[in-house]
Amino acid sequence: HYFGHTEIRFEVESLNEKPNVTARFRDRDLERPYWLLDLYTNKLNWFGTEIFRIKAIDPGRDGGFGTPDDKFSYSNYFDVVVRPVNDPPSWSTFQDLNTGWQTTIPPTATTLKLPETDTGCIEKQLYRFALIATDVDGDLIEFSTEERITIEKDPAAYPLSRAVFSFIPTNDDVPLVNFTITADDTNGGIINLTISIPVTNVNDAPFFTYV
Repeated sequence: HYFGHTEIRFEVESLNEKPNVTARFRDRDLERPYWLLDLYTNKLNWFGTEIFRIKAIDPGRDGGFGTPDDKFSYSNYFDVVVRPVNDPPSWSTFQDLNTGWQTTIPPTATTLKLPETDTGCIEKQLYRFALIATDVDGDLIEFSTEERITIEKDPAAYPLSRAVFSFIPTNDDVPLVNFTITADDTNGGIINLTISIPVTNVNDAPFFTYV
């Protein structure tokens, strides 16, 4: 409550010298004759509790702030609680384990087309590749795809999530085979990546269909 006739100013003070949340009052206007307090985090993916209080300042009879004439009072301290939300995984890297070639995957990519010159996928030969994904929440990622592909998790890659995929392409896969791979953080965050893999053809011997 305020019973004076001069404009008062509000300031926000944190109990923490270096708070993870910034609190700032908006200026009033004719359409909004009240004060709004904006709050936002200073660090990406931070969550927790910060403690603030509000300082109300009366500039006194001289009408100027920052003079000995000022009067002020404080509110009680109050908690600002930032709750965590689950973020989906992000793609990081594709590695061709047959040739040693690798490329960066955009974090939110949904498709990846591999170049013919760097891909070692040959018909009727085992082809192995690896995918690396990350999760800002530190969740372990589970990978899945169609049954014909074998998946091996790489526990040594933690905190990154890396899995090795292998399959033997057939003549039906020439010249291009597509697989959709899912990364699931098991907390509701799921992303899919469709990979287009060029398959090098090999000459097949003829065979009889009728004599």
